[in-house]
Amino acid sequence: MLLLTVLYVFFGSAYLAGRSQRAIGFRASSVRIDAATFGIDTSVGGSDGPAQLAHGPGLAPGSGTLGSAVPIGVVGHRVAFGAPFRHLGDVVAGATITVGSGGAHGSFIVDRVLHAGPGSRLSLAGTAQALVLVTGDPAYLPSDELVVVAHRADVAPSATPTSLVLPRSGWAVWRLFVGLVLASLVGVSWWARRRWLQTTPTLGRFAALVAILLAGAAACQILASALPPIY
Repeated sequence: MLLLTVLYVFFGSAYLAGRSQRAIGFRASSVRIDAATFGIDTSVGGSDGPAQLAHGPGLAPGSGTLGSAVPIGVVGHRVAFGAPFRHLGDVVAGATITVGSGGAHGSFIVDRVLHAGPGSRLSLAGTAQALVLVTGDPAYLPSDELVVVAHRADVAPSATPTSLVLPRSGWAVWRLFVGLVLASLVGVSWWARRRWLQTTPTLGRFAALVAILLAGAAACQILASALPPIY
């Protein structure tokens, strides 16, 4: 099960996230981030919860809309679920990031790239609307957060200080527990399947095998969703 979960995290989740990205991109209200020079071109969903981040980057709580004075905070995976922010570490100060939403577009210039602790408050005083992109760092064993801060280049700066609270990263304990229990049941069922199914008709054996495989796939998906939201 461990091997299957790893394969799902790196390959299966990427396929499903790609399908979801295509669906999100067709929504008129969706937010799209484009920094193609650094390999970032992704649609953003409505929250930074595990369920949303399985489909692509999500908006941090308290994020504003494009054109407002409130910062736009976007959280995304760096390894799993298609790794939309895999190359966020390549972004440098002075780079341009384009944000589109509902037919409107804005250009943001990167001010700084920094590391911060999960849950810390980021001060954004004296700039135009800020864009904050967040993912885990280092990539495979994240201990803190990689943060890219940019300001909107095509509007006047605001004198009002703003701030944004970075997401707290950590395992989703309940999902991890459920996934491990289900994975254990699948493992026991697979090990004992020959003895249980000796007297079962062929159709029944086939149905039982399909049920075990589906349960295994569900366990992999639940375990993957228990990963820290910035993994």
